Amino acid sequence: MTVDDKFGLLLTEQGWEELEIALKPYVQNGPIGRYIYCKELYFEGSFICLLLTSEQVQGRISTDMKIYIPSHYVKYVATNASENAKKIGFI
Repeated sequence: MTVDDKFGLLLTEQGWEELEIALKPYVQNGPIGRYIYCKELYFEGSFICLLLTSEQVQGRISTDMKIYIPSHYVKYVATNASENAKKIGFI
């Protein structure tokens, strides 16, 4: 977990099915299945906006990136505001 891994996001099965190809650079896998870590997360209308860093996706993107996902695909969000806290449970 990097300092920027403050939010973890799980999508519904329908969300993964419909967005799998578009989200491939941002997805990680662990014991709970597929998830996305992000530095910031907020709701904007009917979308959820995620700010991701290169470190969070093992360099698969070169700069910070914002992605917008329809909020009805969101199954679960976990957050941890403390830099010294343990992992938020995704890995």
